[in-house]
Amino acid sequence: MAIFSGNERTSLATKRETEPNFAYLDRSARPVMQRVREVLEDWLARYPAEAIPELLARLRSGNDVHFASATFELYLHELMTRLGCMLAVHPDVAGGVQTHPDFLVTPPGEDPFYLEAIVASGDSEDDRKADNRLAAVLDALRDMSGSDFYLSLARVGPPPQSVKTRKMVGELQAWLATLNADQVEQQLEAEQKVAAPRYVYQEGDWKLRFEAYPKSANRRGQPDSPNIGVVSTAVENVEAWKAIYKAVRKKATRYGTLDRPFLVAINAGAFHLGTRDVMDGLFGQEQILIRGQQVEARREKNGAWHGPQGPQNTRVSGVLVVPGWSIFHAAMRDACVFHNPWAERPLSAYLDRLPHARASGDVMQLHKGLHPGEILELDQSWPGDD
Repeated sequence: MAIFSGNERTSLATKRETEPNFAYLDRSARPVMQRVREVLEDWLARYPAEAIPELLARLRSGNDVHFASATFELYLHELMTRLGCMLAVHPDVAGGVQTHPDFLVTPPGEDPFYLEAIVASGDSEDDRKADNRLAAVLDALRDMSGSDFYLSLARVGPPPQSVKTRKMVGELQAWLATLNADQVEQQLEAEQKVAAPRYVYQEGDWKLRFEAYPKSANRRGQPDSPNIGVVSTAVENVEAWKAIYKAVRKKATRYGTLDRPFLVAINAGAFHLGTRDVMDGLFGQEQILIRGQQVEARREKNGAWHGPQGPQNTRVSGVLVVPGWSIFHAAMRDACVFHNPWAERPLSAYLDRLPHARASGDVMQLHKGLHPGEILELDQSWPGDD
């Protein structure tokens, strides 16, 4: 079985904002997308045959959340396979629990452990709907007939309801028609501090501010010349550590009392996590106390592994954190295994071939290991450029 169709591909167009990732991969003739398809098909060839139909259904569903989770599971299967492990998909667990972890992983010469994947985007269903509404706005702007200007967009939050895109485009085109690109270009060059022409579109309480910057003379009015230059948003306070906390809490009791170690692999795809974010999510937020001349660091008791009553969620033996992962960045993303010092069933040292963190006394120490791209035999620049 293959993931993608065998149709002849001729489209070199970029991905539309509202277009599902699978649909774009399946239609694009760009060489970079061909390389992504080839890797996914190669990974599928080593995936257990009996589990392929369910995986393909999620990949092809048109739902980017399902696509992200399915490609992440395919990545984990390939990563563990190349580390020399044997994997079974959706194994039964002790105690008669009807739910099944994603994998049972058996390292060579070692006892098996359960492996569960989770995509920790931090987005609610309302967030995803709002993002889809904004994607429709961006597609409408990109489809606008050729303009003499690049548009810079600034917004405050996603639109709370569907935007009247035809009305928005009509008003924007009428405004752009009042501008002379040569005059604006001369004014911007003559006065460095002068602001670009600005227009604000508003629906209800939601606003979208446009600034117009002249295109070079040979790009003006061309149908293939993009309309959008920059899209910016208001600064939002994203507490990335909570994604780790919630992911561990969600999976800790899903399979009841387990008879083997349990590793949760977290695809923190929407975040640029640092080690501090992961440590805050697992062990509690770090605090700095100043007492006179003394400075003391301590942690709140609000971590997934250490809460108000001390160690908790001890069924989770460790977490494998892969920040900012997607199939389009699979080769460059780091990964690190964090061992739970209070685990009921500790992980073996076999996965310490990957970068990992273990407790030494009362300190978690980071250790180097093989980068996932090296294990997968993908250069970190993969999939490269067209």
